[in-house]
Order: sequence, then structure tokens, then C-alpha cells
Amino acid sequence: MKESNVYHPTPQEQPDRMLDLNEVCRCVGNVNRATLYRWAAKGKFPYIRQFGGKSGVLLSDLNRWLQSCPPIRQK
Repeated sequence: MKESNVYHPTPQEQPDRMLDLNEVCRCVGNVNRATLYRWAAKGKFPYIRQFGGKSGVLLSDLNRWLQSCPPIRQK
């Protein structure tokens, strides 16, 4: 079957994905969920959303936050 007519969205066009807080904790260095809520309350972390009874962060919000963090110095 010829696939030339199949639309493949670019990464910028793909729908955003919600990461649950367990995934988010692993992404930011195994921090505690309470730490994420504390950071979010202080405005130092993206908004934590409720969706279908679960808490999470949009992947695009997390990526923007990670890009804004200063690089880690190697010892």
C-alpha cells in the first residue's frame, strides 16, 4: 500500500501528552511527589494538573522547565 498520502505530524504539531507524577519524579531526578507540589506552589515548577483522577504535568511544560534549568557542573 502506498503511504504517500498519509499525514505525519511534525513534533511541534503532535498533541501534548500528560505525564503522571511518577514519570515526572523520575524525569527530574527521583524527587518526592511532595517536593513537586511544593515547587509548583512556589511557582518554581509547572502547574500540576488533575486529569481522570490522576495528577500530572504536560510534557511540553516539563520540557520548557527542564530547558530553563541551569546546567549541572561536573566535578
